[in-house]
Amino acid sequence: MWDLALSRSQKTHLQKLLELDDKPTRQLLALLAGLHDIGKATPAFQQLDDTRHGALSAAIVNVWLDSKGVNPIYASRLAAAMYRYIGPFLNTGKEADLFMIASLFALHPASKTTGNMGDHMRALAGKRSKKATENHFLHLLDKRRDTLESPLRRAITMLKDQDIPINWHQLMRDIRNWDHPDHFVQRNWARAFWRPTPSNA
Repeated sequence: MWDLALSRSQKTHLQKLLELDDKPTRQLLALLAGLHDIGKATPAFQQLDDTRHGALSAAIVNVWLDSKGVNPIYASRLAAAMYRYIGPFLNTGKEADLFMIASLFALHPASKTTGNMGDHMRALAGKRSKKATENHFLHLLDKRRDTLESPLRRAITMLKDQDIPINWHQLMRDIRNWDHPDHFVQRNWARAFWRPTPSNA
């Protein structure tokens, strides 16, 4: 990856940023790529759509570097290098969605394969103040995509506090379609949250 994916100027920027010479910077990049490959052995990876795992891996690298105080510009460049190494995912217009999901997943990695955020917030309402949960859920539904991250992060934190897992695959699809003119994602969440309670009779 160091030899084929990065330009000379990108290598120089990374070396200056990390305060490392050529060899240790190359080794760090190899470590990140190796960790990605090791991750392929996990059950969670095996369930991923083949067209998405590379982009998600790059997003996670970007978030990890950001958490270490790396300048966001250079963190994105290193993540972009991983993009080019493991798949043609650059310039899709959806990088912000992937990076947001990666950071939220790092906050609360517990996962499940069913339901959407409406279902998860409904489960939350059964464990804490229903009114407060409903108010936050309404606030979430009212947001545009460009203002969604903060209230969604708060919702993920509340779900984490109550040990409620999240269908991350569905959430990724929903975020990608959040601004669809039909608002079908918001309608699906609302139906799940306010669906009638089954009768015990």
